Amino acid sequence: MDLSKIPKFIIWVAIAAFVVGILITLYSILSYKIAKPYQNHFEVECIYSNETSIIILTAKKDIDNITIYDFEKTNYCNIENLKSDSMDACKIQNKLIDNQALVRIYYSLDNESYSAIVPCKISERKSIFDIFRR
Repeated sequence: MDLSKIPKFIIWVAIAAFVVGILITLYSILSYKIAKPYQNHFEVECIYSNETSIIILTAKKDIDNITIYDFEKTNYCNIENLKSDSMDACKIQNKLIDNQALVRIYYSLDNESYSAIVPCKISERKSIFDIFRR
């Protein structure tokens, strides 16, 4: 195929479309890796201490039927509805799995169901009695 017979404008449009396609793909991959999809709907802060996780949700959109489980789905708590720009929290019993405390969050938004697995920050409780245990 002789490329000299193809108009240069068509070649430049094809190259531009290819480059734009690559940039869109890279942006999608990076935005998914950096910002988790659930962060479009809510922010979550999870703190683990003494086999208990405290989960604080801040909604960015109206969210319905929020259920939070420990990773093994043995303990859970419910938050019925969470309006945009509001906060709620709940506490569940949780265990460490490979030195991580994970919780599962199931929720509904616009009649669609979603789920997310969120890691908790591990906070060690320090007291005066911890000094004598060593």
